[in-house]
Amino acid sequence: VQSIQDRGAEGSIIVNIVEAPSLKVDEVDRIERFVIYDDGVGFTDENMDSFNTAYSEYKFAKGGKGVGRFLWLKAFEKVEINSVFEAEGEGRLRRKFVFDTTYDPDQVEVEPAGDAKVATTIELSGFQEPYRSELTLDLDHIAQRMCEHFILLLMQQSCPRIELRSGKQRLSLNAFFEDGFSQNATRSTFSIKDQEFTVHGFRLTLPRSARHRLIYCADERAVLSENLDDLVPNLSGRLTDGNGDRFVYLAVVTGGFLNEHVNQERTAFDIDDDSDDEASQGTMLVPNLKQAEIRNACVDFVRNDLAEVLADINSSKMERIRSYVANDAPHYR
Repeated sequence: VQSIQDRGAEGSIIVNIVEAPSLKVDEVDRIERFVIYDDGVGFTDENMDSFNTAYSEYKFAKGGKGVGRFLWLKAFEKVEINSVFEAEGEGRLRRKFVFDTTYDPDQVEVEPAGDAKVATTIELSGFQEPYRSELTLDLDHIAQRMCEHFILLLMQQSCPRIELRSGKQRLSLNAFFEDGFSQNATRSTFSIKDQEFTVHGFRLTLPRSARHRLIYCADERAVLSENLDDLVPNLSGRLTDGNGDRFVYLAVVTGGFLNEHVNQERTAFDIDDDSDDEASQGTMLVPNLKQAEIRNACVDFVRNDLAEVLADINSSKMERIRSYVANDAPHYR
């Protein structure tokens, strides 16, 4: 996505998911490898230097931590890269190499690419356990997880076209997001101790959505998720709106404070989550702003956004209680 944005033109990303027939378990399709194509700027000299620099700060302003390529090798044996890019004064050049545990940056060569299209293909192969056995080849499921993770990028007008493919199957991630996420979306801002936050509310009618959740984001990616039914009463099970449509609720919170305090791997925040003021005094993390305060503000937004739905649920519960007491258990009166 960033590579296409750097090129400053409309572009597309194709994620081709290759089935592994030999890994089919209980008639469930498994994945052998991923082949990802984009027509962004490619592995230019600047991008290649960053790729060869551990903990590079080249994309720090965009939330880059400089560790993503190492995580490739946590889930895959090797990554094959084939990239054509524009080089000033030299025309189009190609970098083609394999990235694995024996990778040597000095062995990567550059060759003329002629009139080949500026684009990059990255093939992640040798899918490792335990990830290989856990992930099934289900485009809808993968699309939903991608939408949740990149929800803020997909909301932007500048988001490129993203398509998932597997065999003859095709799925537009943009259309999937538009149909299942962006319709009926709400938005609000709040401030805690001079820190500004934005929270978005989504009513997901997707059949695979199961739990109401609060997602904390940093640098336009999902980081942490909490179950809203643990925080707001009456949120168990799918809800029903005024039109009779059943949905699951998703709240997404963002803010500069979260961007600044996400860890290197983008899996947690260095924020104190102790709601007890005395117990949290003296912490070396962030003593003046706790995650519980952010959570409480988000829960207030959810209660307000779902006020009519929750009121109907409470009304129905009270009616059932009154009917039970009147007809079956008068001793509870």
